[in-house]
This record gives sequence, C-alpha cells and structure tokens, in this order.
Amino acid sequence: LLPPARRLADEFEAAGFPLQSRTALLLAAELELRVDDDDAADALLERAGPSAARDPIGLRLHTRLVTADRWEKRDQIRKVRRVIARGLTDLATYQAQFGGIDLQSASAVHGVRLVARDLGLAMRTGQPGPVLAAVERSRAVSSRIRPVTPPADERTAELLADLRRQMDSSESAAGGGRPDRLRGQIADLQAELQSRAWLHQGSRAWRPPTTVPDLRAAAAGDGWDLVAVAELGGQLAAVSVVAGGRMRLVSLGASDAVRAWQRRIGADLDALAHPGLPATLVAAASSSLRHGAVELGRMLAAAIPDTGRRVVISPPGWLLSLPWSLLPPLVGRPLVVTPSLSGWHRGRLDQSVNDGTVTPRPGSVAVVAGPGLARAAEEAAAVASIWDGHVIVRHLPVASPSELSAAMGSTGVVHVAAHGVHRGENPMFSSLTMTGGPLFAYELDQRGTVPEHVILSACEVGRSTVRAREETLGLTSVLLQLGTASVTAGVARVHDDVATEIMVRYHRALAEGRDSAEALCLVAGQVSQPSPFVCFGTAWSAAPSRISPALPAYGTTTTGQLAHRTAVRATESVQPRRR
Repeated sequence: LLPPARRLADEFEAAGFPLQSRTALLLAAELELRVDDDDAADALLERAGPSAARDPIGLRLHTRLVTADRWEKRDQIRKVRRVIARGLTDLATYQAQFGGIDLQSASAVHGVRLVARDLGLAMRTGQPGPVLAAVERSRAVSSRIRPVTPPADERTAELLADLRRQMDSSESAAGGGRPDRLRGQIADLQAELQSRAWLHQGSRAWRPPTTVPDLRAAAAGDGWDLVAVAELGGQLAAVSVVAGGRMRLVSLGASDAVRAWQRRIGADLDALAHPGLPATLVAAASSSLRHGAVELGRMLAAAIPDTGRRVVISPPGWLLSLPWSLLPPLVGRPLVVTPSLSGWHRGRLDQSVNDGTVTPRPGSVAVVAGPGLARAAEEAAAVASIWDGHVIVRHLPVASPSELSAAMGSTGVVHVAAHGVHRGENPMFSSLTMTGGPLFAYELDQRGTVPEHVILSACEVGRSTVRAREETLGLTSVLLQLGTASVTAGVARVHDDVATEIMVRYHRALAEGRDSAEALCLVAGQVSQPSPFVCFGTAWSAAPSRISPALPAYGTTTTGQLAHRTAVRATESVQPRRR
C-alpha cells in the first residue's frame, strides 16, 4: 500500500486537493511506522503538518493516531497518552455540536481506533487504575453531552403522525397487502426525520468522565461494588472496585464464548414467554436456561467481587441486555447495569435527599397503559393504587402517544404497561405502542425534561443497538442520555401475568422506601418464574434510605432457590408482552 499512498499524496497535492493529500500522507506515514522506517515516517508527518481546528474530525483524529504511533515507537509513553487524550477531547467537542442523540452517537465512529489504542496502552500497564480510566474515557461520550431542547417544528410533527399511520398500515397489510411499498415509505419518513434532527444545534458542552479516585470514594461511601467489563481484541477483561475502594484487574477470556451463552439465555427466556408452551418444552427450556446461567456465571465470576454487597456493572454495549440477575454470582444481590460508571456516578449525585424518613418524597407518578395487553389496565390500576395517598398520581388507562410524551415531560416517575419493540436496524424508532399508534424513542429526544425514574413493563425495550465506541441506542439508552437517572426495563419477552405480578410487587417495594435495585432484587426472589427486568442507570429511591432493614441479607440465595426461580410452570395460555 505504500507506493499508491505516496503517489496519491503527490497527485492530490498537484491537483489542488490539500486535505486529500494530507490524508494520503498520514496513511503512508502510518504504514512506514509499521515497517519500522521511522525516518521516512517522520518526513511524511512533517510534510502533512499538524492538525488544525478547521480540519475535518477524521483527519484530525488520524493525525493524533499516527503521532501517537510515532511517540510509542520511541517509548515516549507520556507523550502518547497526552496525544490520545487530546484526540478524545477533540472528538467529544465535535459530538457536542450536534443536537440529536442519533448523530451524536453515530459520530463516535471517528474515534474507534484511538479508543482501542488508549485501552490497549492501559492494559499493557497491568494496573486496574489506568484500565478503568481508559474504559471511562471510551464509554458513551453522548451520555456526557448536556442535552438541549430542539425548537418546535410543525413539519416534524406532521412526519411523526404520517409515520404512525404508515406503521399501522404496514402491520395491517403484512398478512396480504403491499408490505414492500409500505416499508419503503416508512424508511423514507424515518430518513427525513433523522435528517431534520441532524440540523439541531447541540449545547457544545460536555462533561469529562468521573475520575478513578471519585469512583473509589463512591464505592466506599455508598457500599457498592463496581465492575467495569471491557473488550479488546476479542478478549474480555474487568476492573472491580469493592466497597472499601480496593481495585483489581482480571482477565475473563474470549468474548465470542460469552456472546454465545448470552444468545442462548435470551432464546430460552423468549421461548418460556410463549403462551401454552407444552410441559415438556417448558422443562427443556427451563433446564437450558439454568445451565446457561451457570455457565455464563462461571465465565464472568472472576469479575464479580464475592462480598455479597450491592453491585454496579458497566459492561460493553452488547452485554447491556444480558439478564445479569440470573447469574449465580449475582442472585440475591441488588444490581444496577449502566453504560458507564461515570453515568452511574452522576445519577447518584443528581438525586436529592430529604429528612431521613422512609416516606416517599413529594412528587408525582404517572401510570400509563397501552392497548392489546390482557392485563395492562389491571396492572396500571394496581400500580396507581399503591402510590395513591403518597404522591400525586396521574392514571392514564387509555393513553395516546402525545399523552405519554406529556407525562414523560412533567412527572417524576412514569410506569408504562404496553407493547414494546426494539428496532435493531433503526433504534431511534424503537417504540411503545399507545392508543393511536407508537411513541418512538426519536420523540423522547425532542423533550426538554424527562422523569427521574421510568418503568417500562414491556418486552425487550431494555435492549439496545451498539454503535461505535460503546455508544448504544434504544428506548432505555435514550432516556438515560437525556437525564433519566434510572430505567427499569425488560431485556427479553415475558408473560403478561408474570410481568403484572413483578411490577405490582416492585412498586410496593418502592413505596416502602427501597431503591429500584433493591426492589427488583427482592421481587426476583418472590416470583417463581425468571425475571428479565433490569435496573439501568442508577438506583432510584423515593426515600433517602438506600437500604431497608426489611430486605433480606444479600448473597444468601441458595442453589435450590436459583433453580426454583428459573423453573417455569406450564400454566394456562396467557398473552405475552409482545405480539
């Protein structure tokens, strides 16, 4: 590749294309470093010149990358770190200029190689502190950007209404109409909506990641064990911070093996959610789920401190949708899953405290039900009755997309019992089905305010699509990026009656003063079927007390209790959460 790279640099320069010429020169310099011709690389870098603020972001970051390679060849590691840090700052500043989450996350692709170099350099030290710092630098810059409210836009409202109509028509026509034409129209509408979002100006303000000392102090002060799992070169490693502040770095093995078991567990949960499943298949799927949980727990056990305390896990994006609470090392322990430990840290700081009582603080709860679920109205009524008398309750048993959107912007806690769909190919159009059509993740990005805590009692809306640099998109991730401290959502399908039982018990625990992680942990031990619900972000509480005396001691669940939780009864036919 060297001869064509050099030739292109000359031809672009002669033709009056300086940016393209510099790109070719940087590529040639990178290749010269690979073949150990350092002098030739130096000459090419000098010819390319330093990057400037007006240069395209790809060219600026490529300059940083090749410069870091140059210093690494000379064993100038401090200079390498400095160059990489400047590059990551360049990228964060670039992302912050965009007003829409979609483009913020998509633009992270420019930093993939720089982030890998940063993490690889930290891994070579063999020290947990540098590795944890590199992981936090790499994770979800979009979630650190201060959100802005896009201006009111009549055309956007028209496009959303049209998209809802087309999607309803597509579902109706799927059995014998013209789905190809409708799919094309839907794709066109989504593309125009996305292009309009790209025109919004961002805040240009972003927050740096939380420092390692601050994370250690939080673990020590709050009694949480922190776990950051990272992937590099097809291998997984983890940094653990126990509640006392001690740290360790462990290797977990090949990521492909973990992916395989994750897919198997997800398939088993989805199978068990089917109505009227024969008893033999229930037994087979339950056995497979138990085996998968044990195997995956064994592979990841080294990352999880054996302290019995509460745990915060920040995994790679593709592991966010793992039902972590089913793994034996985590059974019986309150658990939070977060895209980054920095996000968890910010969420815990943002939550206010009151005078120390266990009474829920003054606020409001909105309970929303969607169509097509046999027990959605019953679930919504039960949840509303739990909070009635404690806070202002807004009960919407038949809610439209606009009513749900309004509740999201004006209520402290929102519970949604509705069908949910995660659209992996276009995650900003993942949706919750309301009366009159779906509410899209895209629409949540248009609001200026979001609730403190959102509960999505729907299938798979806890899932997300992973983009470059650990950026994830989906309903749950959008809410977290917009400022919601805590989201409880499902990562697999679940029976309607099981979801109702879990959600009613969950809200009772919240109203008693437990935080969302403790409540979900407590409920998991009270139901016979496996729970696919996960507490994302941070642990939200209606009261300042983070640990209730009534909650059983953590880490005391036996193997027999695990088997009991993951065994599924063959019961009468019930409607699953997702069609």
